[in-house]
Amino acid sequence: MAKVSLKNAKYCPVTVTTSEGTESETYGTTATLSKAIRAAVTINSTDTTLYADDAIAEYISEFVDGSITFEGDDIEDAVAADIMGATLDSESGEITYKGGDSAKYIRLGFIVGRIKNNAKQYKAIIYTRVKFNPMGDDFETKGQTIVFKTASLSGKIMRNANDEWKKDSGWKDTEQAAQTYLSSNIKPTTGG
Repeated sequence: MAKVSLKNAKYCPVTVTTSEGTESETYGTTATLSKAIRAAVTINSTDTTLYADDAIAEYISEFVDGSITFEGDDIEDAVAADIMGATLDSESGEITYKGGDSAKYIRLGFIVGRIKNNAKQYKAIIYTRVKFNPMGDDFETKGQTIVFKTASLSGKIMRNANDEWKKDSGWKDTEQAAQTYLSSNIKPTTGG
């Protein structure tokens, strides 16, 4: 199997409220994050081993959290303000970032592709609760050759109100089937 594509990065803002110890989520409007270049995900787990009769009797490994670095061609100003909790002046286009800004929780999804047994397949992947860190910048003057600089976001993957951290469509034979799953699940109709 060879992974060969990453595309169609979407996000949906998530508002988390807690009432009497129970979390609930409401969802905003789904939008395009950026044209996707790369997504690198690292998952952290907790592991416990039980030894009995001088051998491993039980082994448990559970999800704790994860980190994601997403690289896109560009993050539009309205998207950056939306996911970072910054203030966007819609008339002037000015974005103001403050020290007390808090990035929003989002659902983040995209389509990946692979080739297996000489056939293309596609999968929609959705991380159910992500919060990105404040964005950095990287600029470079133009020399004799042009160097592309792209946008990079790093953040934390967490469990949602339903104890889910990731959903995926499973491998589909058509990109459209994966896209249908992504469109239907990036913004849930109920729950998480």
